[in-house]
Amino acid sequence: MYCGSFEYISCYGSNIEYNEETKTMTHTGGHYNSAYGHVKIYYDGRTNKYIWTLKIIKNFRFICIGIDASNKGYVDGDYTDSNDSIGFGGKRIYIQLDGKRERKKTGGNIFGINDGDTIVMELNIELSQIIFLKKHTDKKYSVNLKKDVFQNKVFYLAIYLPNINDSVQLLDFTHDWSF
Repeated sequence: MYCGSFEYISCYGSNIEYNEETKTMTHTGGHYNSAYGHVKIYYDGRTNKYIWTLKIIKNFRFICIGIDASNKGYVDGDYTDSNDSIGFGGKRIYIQLDGKRERKKTGGNIFGINDGDTIVMELNIELSQIIFLKKHTDKKYSVNLKKDVFQNKVFYLAIYLPNINDSVQLLDFTHDWSF
């Protein structure tokens, strides 16, 4: 069963302006910042999938979209510096779990994040997999994680906005419950 939920940006850095009505966050200048969603992501025995749809309004260079388990600890910094985070941006996947960092290229110019793109991020808890899909294309990138990564940690949607005028809109969120 797919259910809509009340996902919104609940915490963001001092250099980010957030429009609650449109669910749009924009970097207004100064040091780079991150923004976090409200919905907790963890293994609860019944929620299998979380799916976010985000529109890239403006990306100067390195917007990064993903999840982070730092308890929203990087609002005034780069969430991918957290010991437990996964992100997609700048044509790379950033994985840092239990303090171990890994960066993977996604195929050069094949799948970058550009102005106007709609990105779907699908997290499958049961399969320990996260998929980044560029909507209206066949371009996607999937990452398989360790099976226990969601067992004892709480993650949140995380968005890194490093440059002035970088802007992202949260268009939709659903999750799948299995009973």
